Amino acid sequence: MDPMCMKQKDITTSLNISQGAVSKTLKRIRNKDFEGDLRSRKRSGRPLEITPRTDARIKRIVQDDPTMSSVDIVSELNLTEKISARTIRHHLMIKLNFKAVKPAKSLSFLLKICETALTSVKNTKRGHLKNG
Repeated sequence: MDPMCMKQKDITTSLNISQGAVSKTLKRIRNKDFEGDLRSRKRSGRPLEITPRTDARIKRIVQDDPTMSSVDIVSELNLTEKISARTIRHHLMIKLNFKAVKPAKSLSFLLKICETALTSVKNTKRGHLKNG
């Protein structure tokens, strides 16, 4: 059925979309403001800072070293236009679905905690053996 012959209300009901979306789309069709594909048109808004080439470089860097910080990634990219570490973090989380990982404390600190816990357990067991 030709959408130009249908009522807007019928289109909204059958496609489960808003009346405004139907109205704007029909207006674009009537004005010949599209080239066969209603999805392809210029969008307004701020242009992306990260180009597809930079995106590929970021992916490669993260795959080589997943523990690299966003600040290190920025310095590794060595771009003429500066991209902030915050933009890199946002791009990694939102666009590339990488999760932020908080680095572990130093190994010596973790070993000290384990030694303290083991000493505590050993002392507790010795106390139980003397009292038993």
